[in-house]
Amino acid sequence: MKCPELLAPAGTRENLEIAIRYGADAVYQGLEGFSLRRAKKAETSLESMAQSIQWVHQQGKRYYLAINILAHEKDINALRPLLPQLVELNVDAVIIADPGIIRMIRASGWRVPIHLSTQGTVTNHEAVSFWREQGVERIILGRELSKDELHSIRSACPDTELEIFVHGAMCMAYSVRCHLSHYTLGRDSNRGQCAQVCRWKFDVEKDGRSTSIDIEEDERGTYLLNAKDLCLAPVVSALMGLDCLKIEGRNKTSYYAGNVVRVYRLILDFIVKNGQQAKI
Repeated sequence: MKCPELLAPAGTRENLEIAIRYGADAVYQGLEGFSLRRAKKAETSLESMAQSIQWVHQQGKRYYLAINILAHEKDINALRPLLPQLVELNVDAVIIADPGIIRMIRASGWRVPIHLSTQGTVTNHEAVSFWREQGVERIILGRELSKDELHSIRSACPDTELEIFVHGAMCMAYSVRCHLSHYTLGRDSNRGQCAQVCRWKFDVEKDGRSTSIDIEEDERGTYLLNAKDLCLAPVVSALMGLDCLKIEGRNKTSYYAGNVVRVYRLILDFIVKNGQQAKI
């Protein structure tokens, strides 16, 4: 049975090493200023990234670079002169959401494999085929998909690498295209500055007066804006036909990285060892 790649976040060098040591097959890290994961510590300079990539490759693992903002003109102008330096980093793939950045990278002659970010909002097999025709090697599918939809896309696109998130924060907006943080604080979540406003506690007011709001509880709990964190650990056996299972970890600690990666590593290894039949 083919085992999906286990992909973990690496916001800091410490998290990167912990994720690899605890069983990740690959890690992903954002390019400072051009990704949705802005590190709290300045550990993502090109020099430090080069050192991290070298260490990851020495462990026989893979390193993916996230350049997944929805770019404005000034972002494109700032990114273009960096491309020659990024080529020298020898990353295993680049995670991108913006078609303009994909086009710019291809036009530059950089032949790096491209993975389409979940912000590409791919939720059907025709979209998968479209991006495959554009030279994208892997599609990170939208988190809005059901198991049956994943099965349908896998069946229709057997030769395209498919990746999904299995653990971590679930944005309340469609494929994380949210404007709450920008509206309330001027921090653009689509350019790496999300303040996770959807997780705040809110008072409801109407015409200047505090008021109540009816809240219904379903089988998953009670919430207004944001769902509980995603956790697909109990159903990993139904995901074995996919190519990559990804853990979200924006601004998470090394303790989080180590524990979550270890759990999914144990689950995957158990399924492979015991020959459990793949469902997708």
